Amino acid sequence: MHRSTWIALVATLALGACAIPAVVDSFTAPEANLPAMKTYAWKPGDFILPQFPEPGLTATADGQLRSAIEAELAKLGYVRVEDVATADFLVSVHVAGQQRLVVEERPRIGAPSPNQVLSPSGPPLPAASEMPRTQSVRDGTVTVFAHDRAGGALLWRGTVEAEGKVGSNRAMVRKAVQFARDIVRQFPQHQR
Repeated sequence: MHRSTWIALVATLALGACAIPAVVDSFTAPEANLPAMKTYAWKPGDFILPQFPEPGLTATADGQLRSAIEAELAKLGYVRVEDVATADFLVSVHVAGQQRLVVEERPRIGAPSPNQVLSPSGPPLPAASEMPRTQSVRDGTVTVFAHDRAGGALLWRGTVEAEGKVGSNRAMVRKAVQFARDIVRQFPQHQR
């Protein structure tokens, strides 16, 4: 291989290895003073997914999401406590998704004229029973909430909505975990 081919190959691999952060929609309540708070506890979240055929995948996904969120909150200076009564705020994660089929439309670039197709010597017409190509697309939303422990008021919310061709449920969980990391990176830093 030529040197320029190697450089192009390495650059392509490096770009493919970089993770593009998700676009996070976040909201902070005007009365929230999260930087002054230090400790948090977990509040149960929700998984609203069309199917999880593999036994235990929901529990595995919940554990991975919590670990990712805890790691990012620790980087921001927050400490998790087990006792809800001693926490400054509560954190929960909600994941919702759906799977849908999308019909692929074939472009008509260089399509023959109707006179060519409909003539006896023209190319054969596709069968009337031929189904259009479809592909499975998954839409999902990952939302992380911070609530006031005492009154339950919303202090902060971060959301990522995504659409993609994810091949398996495990790949979907990996994406959701990455989205949770991206969301929590938008959380306010604790002021020491």
